[in-house]
Amino acid sequence: MAIVQNPNKRHRPSSPTPPMVKRGKMVKMVIANIDSQASANERAKEVQANLPLKFPSFTKLMLPSHVYIVRHDCPNEVDIALSLLDLEGSMKHHDSVENDPNNVPMICDANQPDDQTIEDDEDLGSEILGGIRLSESTITFQQVTSIENFNIIVNGLVIDSELSQHLKTKYYELCSSQRMFLHENLLEGLNCKLVSGIICETINIADAIRASKITSPPGGFTIWSKTLKAFEAMGMNIGFLLARLDQLMGLASKSRRYEEARLERDRAEEERKVLEARIAEVKEIIDRLNGEIENSNMNFEKLEVVFQELAKSPW
Repeated sequence: MAIVQNPNKRHRPSSPTPPMVKRGKMVKMVIANIDSQASANERAKEVQANLPLKFPSFTKLMLPSHVYIVRHDCPNEVDIALSLLDLEGSMKHHDSVENDPNNVPMICDANQPDDQTIEDDEDLGSEILGGIRLSESTITFQQVTSIENFNIIVNGLVIDSELSQHLKTKYYELCSSQRMFLHENLLEGLNCKLVSGIICETINIADAIRASKITSPPGGFTIWSKTLKAFEAMGMNIGFLLARLDQLMGLASKSRRYEEARLERDRAEEERKVLEARIAEVKEIIDRLNGEIENSNMNFEKLEVVFQELAKSPW
């Protein structure tokens, strides 16, 4: 048991809250939280800047449902979940009315859940944080019947807002072809932006593979293969894309070899024609020279004798 003083809160019966009222409360909370998050983050950065450098530290944006405060006037130190949206105001009010004789002590059982806390948890479960929201439940792909109930859930967060509707549709088609969430085995703790980038690049590569031609440069296939292998190492279920890419690369390699052989044959044919033309020219020269030799009335020996006689003859 714990005693908590709260003059502004009366115990309410456990009657269910109408859905419209709950949705209205959620919208108001989200709007107020958008403004408070920026200032809270700035204050956290200021505190972190003043911490000693020898101790590692980091800041993290927490959801209201993650924060618990132990009130100093609770003898059993029962953790009481307080919404961050009401934290600052409620603490100031608590200090100002602590000595007010009109305060009415309220008995709360630590084992009995408070109605307001339950309602706050339900509201916070669907709270929107910059377009990314908490997942209300986890489903298998076999439970997905259409794109309407297809959500991209990473680390308990729905990151559909990180993708355009066009990309989400394409990703749904890829997942449907394999009957699984391609990202379901990704390493835990990856940043949502990184995951959305991996998904987008996977979609782009899948489209590029479909649009590729047998004459496409081999460098593109190599880059796609390296990228997909890196994604696979992080847990993406993209083995089917790698298998298709390997098959296409094999066919493209055979096509390039065929084209190279054809070009090499054409070059050899051209070289043969040049050589044949040269041979014909040489044959023609030989025939001409043979004719000159045959038509000569004197052979070499006779010419030498005549030469010597002329050289030694008297002046």
